[in-house]
Amino acid sequence: MATVRQKRSKAGFNVEDVVGALPYPVIVVNGDGDIDYVNGSAENFFQQGKNILVGRSISRVLPPDSPVHSLLAQVRTAGVSISE
Repeated sequence: MATVRQKRSKAGFNVEDVVGALPYPVIVVNGDGDIDYVNGSAENFFQQGKNILVGRSISRVLPPDSPVHSLLAQVRTAGVSISE
């Protein structure tokens, strides 16, 4: 499976460049609950660089009562992505 960095559209642009330019925090969490990717807005939001965030468990980055945990549970159960 291709990573975010490896994906290119048929038009030839890099998906990471597009996601990285979004003004909203984007976090990609794998099936084990570890962070695989963050864009620059997520780095600003968490006030931590991607070198610190990527590879960490999302449960170590977010507070236990964060609604993101229940959203991730829904994603795992339903097998679909969610944006909030």
